[in-house]
Amino acid sequence: MNETKTEKGMGKNRVSLSDECYERLQNWEEQITGRCKGMRIKLSDLVEWCLLSRPEQLMGNELVDLQDKYLDDVSLATWALRELKKARSAGENVSLEQVLGFEKAPAKRSAQSRRKTDAEKLSGQLQAEAASNRESD
Repeated sequence: MNETKTEKGMGKNRVSLSDECYERLQNWEEQITGRCKGMRIKLSDLVEWCLLSRPEQLMGNELVDLQDKYLDDVSLATWALRELKKARSAGENVSLEQVLGFEKAPAKRSAQSRRKTDAEKLSGQLQAEAASNRESD
């Protein structure tokens, strides 16, 4: 839900907080108004201050913590399916392992290179059959 903030002329987005987080904000507000006489701070300003006092980029361990807490198998599978469909519709031939980052994408080869590789495979098979036939004789 978006609402216009008329006093600053800026839009603001609303987020929902758990009861625990809301209580923590209220506790901080009481600490501030108790120690800083005459100061009043809105909870939204306190939230903005908390966010803006942190670095813009999350740390690696924070990302891991968030992933451990909020990523589940269903959301990962749904995301991977979307990525596979997007790649296939773009004409790319990718595997699930590649989408998930477990396997590097194969290097693109020219048609001539593919034909040469196919010929080498066939030659290898024919040589193996010939060797097998000689051994059986």
